[in-house]
Amino acid sequence: MWRICITLAMIVINIMMCGMPIFNHRTTKSRRKASFLPREVPLQLPGVPQLTLLRKSINTTTETIRFEFELEGPSHMSIFVQPLEKVTVSGWSFLPDMLLREPPFHVYFSYGKISTPLTFYIDLKKENGEIEKPLMQLGISGHYISFEHERDAETKKFLATFPPYSYIMEWPSSYERYIF
Repeated sequence: MWRICITLAMIVINIMMCGMPIFNHRTTKSRRKASFLPREVPLQLPGVPQLTLLRKSINTTTETIRFEFELEGPSHMSIFVQPLEKVTVSGWSFLPDMLLREPPFHVYFSYGKISTPLTFYIDLKKENGEIEKPLMQLGISGHYISFEHERDAETKKFLATFPPYSYIMEWPSSYERYIF
């Protein structure tokens, strides 16, 4: 069961970030070559990040739509933003230079002992002004890196198969995709 390795590109080529919980900017480049070990028993996550849409407002002067969010979750999370066809991200809470790159845009977020929710906004502009249809995909990945988060029985069983001299770098992760 554990020896089978499946390439992500074989499964989900057209879904933003392959629908996988990419960790940071270095791993986004190799996502189409990444592999994972399948499980017969579904993973039991310590939790799942909570994204809340606080407000959606329309600025008729600039013809932009602002989405304001609050994000709560583990100490390591990523936000992925993919504007849909004929939509551009005209502004957001994060560094503006990041918008000079090609989408999907990636924001990595990490915190220490204080887990204050992250509040952020994304401004969108649509070429034809048609704002009733979906405008963007928003992906949220949560990474439970620290061993202070309990691992499920299946994971513990698998980790026990490695020799004592090996260092195993693993962590359960989640990925949720939203369409706004």
